[in-house]
Amino acid sequence: MVRYLFWIVTGSILGAYISQNYMVPDVKKMIDQGITVAKAIEERFRKDKNEVQNEVQNEIKNEIKNEIKNEVLNKNQDENKNSNKNKSNSWFNY
Repeated sequence: MVRYLFWIVTGSILGAYISQNYMVPDVKKMIDQGITVAKAIEERFRKDKNEVQNEVQNEIKNEIKNEIKNEVLNKNQDENKNSNKNKSNSWFNY
């Protein structure tokens, strides 16, 4: 415990010494500038709300179409299997 406390105190004292005697950049100012640049880039390349809504609607329509296709295909496959079973078993009836 004392070992960790020693490093915390040493780091604090060293940080204070460096910040008073050397030209240290203002990290908060750099972060604020980065956030401002990121917001500007995001606003420049942001999609229009109507465009996003249209894309979502088209995705939903495509999903519904694919589900309907799969249901129809599964139904047709089931019907084909049943008809093939009936045909294959029909020679036993003669």
